[in-house]
Parts: sequence; C-alpha cells; structure tokens
Amino acid sequence: MTAHDPVIGLSIRSGSPLHAEWMYTWKQLFRMLGIPFSLITDGRIPPVVIRYGEPEISIPEDRFVIRIPETVSGVPFIRNVPKAALRVIRTEEAESSPPFCDALYYAPPPPSGAVWMQDSGGLGCAVTVSERDARCAIDIPATAFYFFSLANERRITERDAYGRFRRTDSPLGSAIYDTPVVDRLVALLRALIRHGCRRQGVPPPPFGSWPGGRAFALALSHDVDRFHSWTWSKIRRAMKSSPGFRTAKTVLKSLVRPDNRSGNFRFIRRIEKRYGGTSTYFIAGIARSPRDPDYDPDDPRIRKNLGLFSGIGLHGSVSGASRPGLTAGEKKRVESVTGRKILGIRSHYLAYDHEKTFRHNLEAGFLYDSTLGFYRAPGWRCGTGLPFRVWDCTTRAELAFWELPQILMGTSLYYEKYCNLTAKAAWPLVFAMLQETARNRACMTINWHNNNLHPGDATGYTALYEKILDWTKRQNGWIASTDEIVQYFIGKDQEPGH
Repeated sequence: MTAHDPVIGLSIRSGSPLHAEWMYTWKQLFRMLGIPFSLITDGRIPPVVIRYGEPEISIPEDRFVIRIPETVSGVPFIRNVPKAALRVIRTEEAESSPPFCDALYYAPPPPSGAVWMQDSGGLGCAVTVSERDARCAIDIPATAFYFFSLANERRITERDAYGRFRRTDSPLGSAIYDTPVVDRLVALLRALIRHGCRRQGVPPPPFGSWPGGRAFALALSHDVDRFHSWTWSKIRRAMKSSPGFRTAKTVLKSLVRPDNRSGNFRFIRRIEKRYGGTSTYFIAGIARSPRDPDYDPDDPRIRKNLGLFSGIGLHGSVSGASRPGLTAGEKKRVESVTGRKILGIRSHYLAYDHEKTFRHNLEAGFLYDSTLGFYRAPGWRCGTGLPFRVWDCTTRAELAFWELPQILMGTSLYYEKYCNLTAKAAWPLVFAMLQETARNRACMTINWHNNNLHPGDATGYTALYEKILDWTKRQNGWIASTDEIVQYFIGKDQEPGH
C-alpha cells in the first residue's frame, strides 16, 4: 500500500437497477468527506471497506467492513416514502459518533454488538460496531439521493403563483427541512471510517478541511434588488417592531445619508473586512417583467463600486428560470458591463423549475447555482449546505454543474408575511443553525440583501448580520464568497486520487 492509495474501498452491486444513481451519490458523499476512495472490482482491497447492499465481490476477513443496506431497487422509490419515514437517530456514545442523525430509508435493526446509535422511534439499534465490522441500518445513499435529486418536490405538482415549491407542501412534512439530513449522514460516515481505521491500525484519511484549517464555512451573498434602503413598508415595520422617538430618529438620519440611495456597498465591505470575510453580489442583468429588479447593471452605483465586490453573480430574472436562452443574455449583459466572468446565478424570487432551470443555466455557461432555498423560512432544501454536482433525472447522469444551496435569507426572518421575527428573536434560530453547521464541518450560505444592511439599523438586522460573522470568526469558521466556496470544492475535486 503506497502513500497515495486510498484507505477506503467501496463495494457496490453492479447489477443494481439504480447503479448509476448510487455511484453518483457516493461520489458526492466522498467529495463532502474530502477523501478519495477506490471502487472495488477486483485486485487490491483497502483495509477499510464500505459494503453497500449485497455486492458480488467477497471481502477478506481481515478487512474492517462498514455494512450499509440497499433498501430500494427501482426508480419509483422516490414516490413511495411514507410521511412518517423521517426518524431521528440518537447516539449512545456521543464522544465516538455524531450526536444524532436522520434517516428516510431504513432496514431492519442490525445484529447485536456495541451500540453506537439508537433509533429514538423504538425500532432498535441503528448502528452497532464489533471487532471486524460496523452495521448501519440507515440506507445512506438512498436518503441522500432523495435530497440531491429534489425527489420530495418532484412528487407533487402544487406550486405558488411564481411556480415555486413551498416547504409547507412537502409530502413528508416541512420538518424534513429543519435539519441538514445529508450533512449529518456525512458526519456519521466520517465517524465510522475513523473507527474502522483505528481498528485496522492505519492512519485515518486526511478528511477535507477548509482553507487554513478552518472548521466550517459561512458563504456570504447579497441579492441586489434595489439600491435605496428604505421603503414606506420598511419604515412602518421598523416603527412597529420598536416604536418610539429613538427609532424614528434613526430612520430619519438614515434617510438623508448617501448610503441610503447608493446600495450600501462600501458600508457592507467595511463590515465584512472587519471579520476577514468576502461575499458575492448577485446583480440583475435584464428586467423582463415588473417583478424583476428595474435597474440597469451599467448604473454608476455599480460601476464605481466594482472593486468592492469579491464575487459577482447573476440575479436571474423570474422568467429566465423556466424559459430557455434568457439567462444567457442576462449573463452576457452583466459580464460586458463589469468586465468580470460570471460563475454563479441565483434567480430572483428564488424561482426554480426542477426540470428546466439547471439545464438553462448549464447551457448559459454558469458554473453553479445558489437558488435552492426557501423564501418564507430558513431550511436545508437539499439536505446539505455543501456544494454538490447536479443530477439530471431525465438522462440519469451527473452534470458538470454545481448547486450551493441557500440556507438562510435575512428577509425570510424579518418580513411580516414570513417569519416576522425581531432581530433579537431571530438570533436563537440562527445560532442553532450555525452550531449545526460547525458540528458537521459543513457550510451555510446566507443571503442578506444589500438594502437591509445600512448604518441606520433601526431593525437590528445589520447588527444580527455582524453577530453571525463575529460568531463564525471566533469559532474558526471560514467566511467566504459563494464563488470561493464552489471554486475551493472544485479544486479539491481535481486533486490526485479524487
């Protein structure tokens, strides 16, 4: 065994009708782990083997085997998950395995052994370990693929007036998006692999870390819908949430500041620089309807501040999400004005058609999308905050196109018709999400509109944004733009052995 040989082998049933789906999913999971693996066909078998289902190849008895069940055998499985399927799995030994996990696909409890994780639903042991193997009752690839492929929202036709999937329409209930199901499963795999390496007396693989040894990542982004900070409705909300002379004075002082009408770009850069962070600004290209931002990307307020933008993405039109060719023209417009290559896109209103949007964006030459989140509430729509390659359900193929899911949007917390939370009331929710991200060594993408970050912070949401950055820095998190996060993942993917 050489220094460059993978420590981990994957054994998978080649005759499975879902072989393409499972190989795609395992690739994403190993990318998220940040380690290479070898697919076992014949020849040398690494010291630790993940055995998925009942593959044809036998594994020598001196290897440590992580056994994971293959519980489904055909594409219709995405339509056959009962509403009560999502169960929380809690650990018996928090110091040696993740504190909890989630499962959609579940096999009968494994044979007895040292209990690592217990099914809180009373169905027995979820993970047991012995001298030579670990037995997991959770079908990790099937659960992860359910999220990667947006299977949950494909099961229904209900959409809102803008064609968006609403988490309240989820066939499995909206709680399925309250936790990063996939990130927790990656943490479980990491713990199982480390345990197997200890049993085999070999060093564990160098699991992917963030630059500079950072523990997790916070991706910063700003959708530029407008330049001016205040509207009459926002003034009314500010006065309602904190009535009194002081709030009125703050609003009035802010109204006469130049920043109020110029996008707050310099103010935002000062905040982010204070914490060593960078961000991506998603700028609109062409207004195609009254719903789209109505400014021109050649506006002087953008041109004179280009040096402040670490990353620039396209804030795509609502119709561009469903009609071919539109985002390509919008991308070209922003690139011609800014002189910068546009890598990412986020659709206005978070408009997304799960059959069309990714194809249009791939054809337009984008590297990644960051639309997949919810506008009414935060949540893990894809089960993860980490970047992953998009799966085409029609061609059953992995695409050279990435998704970096949006996890939290400031306006979803603040607006009266959404969560309607004061900044003080929002912090416990945000704090719990940050803790979850740090615990899983994952990434959390936040979208704070530029017009909600300004010196006249009558609502407290500018201070909340700073509090997020401050906590991340103190907990050794990497604060970066969405462009940087995706490019870092692509760079890791191209390293030898991956």
